[in-house]
Formats: sequence, structure tokens, C-alpha cells
Amino acid sequence: MLGIFSGAVTNTPALGAGQQILRDLGTPMEMVDQMGMSYAMAYPFGICGILFTMWMLRVIFRVNVETEAQQHESSRTNGGALIKTINIRVENPNLHDLAIKDVPILNGDKIICSRLKREETLKVPSPDTIIQLGDLLHLVGQPADLT
Repeated sequence: MLGIFSGAVTNTPALGAGQQILRDLGTPMEMVDQMGMSYAMAYPFGICGILFTMWMLRVIFRVNVETEAQQHESSRTNGGALIKTINIRVENPNLHDLAIKDVPILNGDKIICSRLKREETLKVPSPDTIIQLGDLLHLVGQPADLT
């Protein structure tokens, strides 16, 4: 029975686990081997059942795959402008000992400082992280904002 259930839902790990448990319980090997055969008999029906169900859902809900693909592509390009990343080394003494939140360009929502590398330490900075001379800032934003 376990072979049929495993095959019907196309779950090979369940078959393997079930066979191992039956071996551990001392079930005769002929019975354990039959599980694999019943799995093989039920597996194609499990696959066909999934395919048939997906086809029926497409027919019932009148899904046009080409139209859906075009809508998906147009929604991706409208709001999904490309982002750019740049690395900037802090060399301006006016930025030394300032918190990231106190740097006007990093305080908005257009540019994000996603990483800070100080000497050999790489970390995710918070708004309260203090910038020091020589820090390497990894900035993320729209190309127009990063120039």
C-alpha cells in the first residue's frame, strides 16, 4: 500500500523511508520489494494526474499562456528599473566620525549603503554606524542617483 501511495503523489523519499522501516521491522524482503513495483505502477498516474489537473484549471479559468506571459513581461519592465552598485572609499575628512544617517545622500530612500568594509572586516551597516576615513562603502541605487 505504501508503494501505491508514494507513487500516486510521486514521492520517492517516502518510498525509501517506508522500505527502510519495513526492513528494520523484519518484514520479508519479498514484501518490501513489491513496494517498489507498486510505486512504479502508480507513478505514471500521479504524473498524468498533475498534468491533467493543470490543463483543466487552464481550461476552466480560460488562461491564455501567451497573454499572461506578455502581462508579466510588461509589469516587470514598468516598475523594475535596473539598479546599480558602486564602491566608494571615504577620503573626505568632513565625513570622518559621522553616522550614516547624518550623511544627507545616504539618509534618503534613493541610495542604500548595503555593506561597509573597514580594514579586513565586512559588515552590514545600520543608520547609526559611524563612518571613518578609509572605509569602503558599497552603495546601491538607481544609476541616475549614483552619478
